Amino acid sequence: MMPFGAAQAQVPGPLPDLSLWQVILGDPSFVAVNLVAFAILVTVLLIIRRRYARFFRIQRESLDHRKTADAQALAQSESTAQLITQQYGVINAHNQQIAARAEEALRISSETLAGINTMNQSLARIADRLDRISGPAA
Repeated sequence: MMPFGAAQAQVPGPLPDLSLWQVILGDPSFVAVNLVAFAILVTVLLIIRRRYARFFRIQRESLDHRKTADAQALAQSESTAQLITQQYGVINAHNQQIAARAEEALRISSETLAGINTMNQSLARIADRLDRISGPAA
């Protein structure tokens, strides 16, 4: 006799020799449920692929447009910078010509002023001589 609460070990019988196809095809409801689940999965995957393919196509087109716009903006900025550089060159050359002319005018003005001072000194000496010759006119 067995003690109280002890369970008798059961020895399983030999396992039946079943192939995978026998298990799958043995129950038609199993096949139908799996085919419906597979069809739903394929449909969901196609919808996701289509939707995200459209999304990624739009993103790719947007990125290509942005690259093109950036390239055009860069080209325009470079041409503007080149134009500004040319204008600075022209303005600087013009300013150098004006500075050279101003220096020439200043030199001529200085020479004229020196000539006028010399002439004033000569006139002052002449007037002084005339005053000495004619005497005081008082």
